[in-house]
Amino acid sequence: MRFPGFTEEWEAKKLGEVVDKVNSGKTPLGGEAIYTKEGVLFIRSQNVNNDKLELENSVFIPELVNEQMKNSIVQANDILLNITGAHWGEAV
Repeated sequence: MRFPGFTEEWEAKKLGEVVDKVNSGKTPLGGEAIYTKEGVLFIRSQNVNNDKLELENSVFIPELVNEQMKNSIVQANDILLNITGAHWGEAV
């Protein structure tokens, strides 16, 4: 299967050759006890579902906790891939 408009030959590359960073997410120290009603949106594996980001059951973490986990902050155009849990292998 090819994307519409794609006519070039396939070229095999390692993921590290075409992305800036490959990283695993983190769970904040304290787990669910650290979640707040407002603050920084914390994306969990259950939010990545069926090729979309489902935010109905969103949780938040304090800004200070987010700063401590800054190596896993999601940026625009990032690809999220579940590597654990019930939604393993799903991406958005």
